[in-house]
Amino acid sequence: MTLPSTKDVLGEHLFSKVYLLEPERAAQITGVLLGASNEDILHMLEDKNFLKMQMDGVKRVLSPEDDTDVINSGSLQEQPLHSTSSKERLGESLFQKVTEIDPENAAKLTGMILEMDPRTISCLLESPKDLRVAIDRALKVLHVVNIDRRDQLENDKSVLGEELYFKVSQRHPEIASVVTGMLLEMDVVSLQKLLTEPELLESKIQQAVEVLDDS
Repeated sequence: MTLPSTKDVLGEHLFSKVYLLEPERAAQITGVLLGASNEDILHMLEDKNFLKMQMDGVKRVLSPEDDTDVINSGSLQEQPLHSTSSKERLGESLFQKVTEIDPENAAKLTGMILEMDPRTISCLLESPKDLRVAIDRALKVLHVVNIDRRDQLENDKSVLGEELYFKVSQRHPEIASVVTGMLLEMDVVSLQKLLTEPELLESKIQQAVEVLDDS
């Protein structure tokens, strides 16, 4: 028996939340969002507003006709889908072709395109031109999601930085800005944890002060 991966478990939880907000396109949107890091997916699961923002970024680029557009283009209408084809087999073939076009993002792009129905994927494998179109669309989605994620993280850090500065200034007012800057090198999830665990925050502040004393 194969145990589910962390991404699989997160994907199940994420799908259930996305489904409540966008039931008709839950699978497609979830597939795109799963291209994010596990840390960001956890953030989506914990913060409904952050999840909505990420979903909005995906929906701005995706359109309900994305799957059917490819099927209805040119000679692809006549392409049959072999009954013996499985998603896994299609995925392997798709990954190879996507890697030839964009090796850096191959895994994410393949996962996104695999959210399409099997007939569409089969057609894409037969048409380099339409595969390129699908990849370009997926790249646009990634770009929007990455921009939204970066903007959100910057905003989160700004808010967290103000809270941290207040707490640090109560202990070390003369070096509060420097210590806060050092702590802000941590990721958002770790910073949120610091603000909820006083002992951990005190430990990190002390470490930063020791580093400054040694410099």
